[in-house]
Amino acid sequence: MSQRFVRAYRTAMIESARVRSPTCRLPAGWGLALLLLVSPAAAQDATNEIARHAEAAKQAQARGDFATAIQELTALARLLPERADVQSNLGLAYFFHNQPKEALAAFEKALRIEPDLVSALIFSGIAHQTLSEPARATPLLQRAIALEPADPLAHTWLAHSYVAQARPREAVDHFLIASRHAPRDVDVWYGLGQAYLHLGREAVMRLAEIAPRGARLAQLSGDIWLLRGEPQNALTMYEEALKRRPALVELTPVIDQLRQRQGTEPQRDLPAPARPTPDTSSPEDAQYLAATDFRERAQRAFEQISAIDPDSYRAHQVMAESLEAQERVDEAIDEYRRVLRAKPDLPSVHLAIGNLLMSEGRAREALDEYREELRVRPEESEVHYRMGRSFVVLGMADDGEASLTRALELADPPAAVQRELGRLYLTRGKAGYAVRALSKYVGSSDNDASAHYLLMQAYRALGDATAAERHLAIYERLSARDEQDASLKNALSIFSRR
Repeated sequence: MSQRFVRAYRTAMIESARVRSPTCRLPAGWGLALLLLVSPAAAQDATNEIARHAEAAKQAQARGDFATAIQELTALARLLPERADVQSNLGLAYFFHNQPKEALAAFEKALRIEPDLVSALIFSGIAHQTLSEPARATPLLQRAIALEPADPLAHTWLAHSYVAQARPREAVDHFLIASRHAPRDVDVWYGLGQAYLHLGREAVMRLAEIAPRGARLAQLSGDIWLLRGEPQNALTMYEEALKRRPALVELTPVIDQLRQRQGTEPQRDLPAPARPTPDTSSPEDAQYLAATDFRERAQRAFEQISAIDPDSYRAHQVMAESLEAQERVDEAIDEYRRVLRAKPDLPSVHLAIGNLLMSEGRAREALDEYREELRVRPEESEVHYRMGRSFVVLGMADDGEASLTRALELADPPAAVQRELGRLYLTRGKAGYAVRALSKYVGSSDNDASAHYLLMQAYRALGDATAAERHLAIYERLSARDEQDASLKNALSIFSRR
């Protein structure tokens, strides 16, 4: 957890002892015993037992012993059942002991007693986010911001909840607010960069819809190749863009420079991507400009992290993602390991390592990483899906089916779960089950040629030649997609893999 997160916890431990003006707070270093004894009501009820449990909880919290803090705060909650602050502090101890469900139960009790307790609202939202329940986190965090408009922690986590619900524009607004109140918080800048990448991906998809064979899609693909340090691929795509639209004169200088340096060291002195001419105003141009702008905004956000602390875990995470985008797998894994040494429970890092290992055919090692990720996010459908795939690769079909089925039971499972289940059912001789799973998948992802090939096989196994031929035809049509799809895939990659 970040230092700001720890400070937020300590501040929350004295939440109800605040003067109601947001500018008047007790110092965060003051402890739980003070919280329980300063008010007249607490002083009246302050038996030796209450004081002993309060001091023990304070000391346990100070040394990071949240298991003991939970025991002491549970005892206090029994002695003082109507104190919202005690229930909220118990929830915080559970949360930092990696027990988000128990934390939520305590926060709910606190909010029944005091509905406007900001710490309970914020950390309830964070706990729901930890449990992969962003839609439940959002109203709690919105309520916290209504009560404390300048709280950067609330804005940051509300933004995270928006990102998880594919609402990146709203996320950007709240990350920007958080960055004004906490300008040196690397978590805020990392989240902002991710939100811009989401917006960039949306712009690329709109560009592909507007002009699937247009010059701007080829140009954007060239930009990405150039940023990756692969000038020959960039030159190929720029030449294709200029062929599609000769009026793109801004490409000519870049093409000339790339032609001149052919055969030289590929990583040295590459030109920058061309800037569009200012009079471009077509819908195709607008989406290209939007995608480029969001990529540059994301880059600036990530650069802020290095400017603030180049050895921070977020700086290493950005480096790992950059290496991953360049397919430098071992180096990327090493950087992710550095992240974990600093933040062992950071979500998504074990998942990223597992995915890299799977790409190298190291399924057993990947499985270990997915298990570690489940320890951090036990209710995350993506992790169960990835674990299921690794089981299948290892020949552990029963475990694979169990993991994939579990992924479907959780919130927002990846569409590809149905495809993998269909593939697994087909190998196990369950063609009818395969058809049902694969039909659900193509209903949401109709452009996946492999799924139609699997459906063709399943229908053949069932003796339905007509359906088999129909999906074979779709498979052949999708497999014959031209280079535009390669351009789209490349253009999207920078936004999904940073």
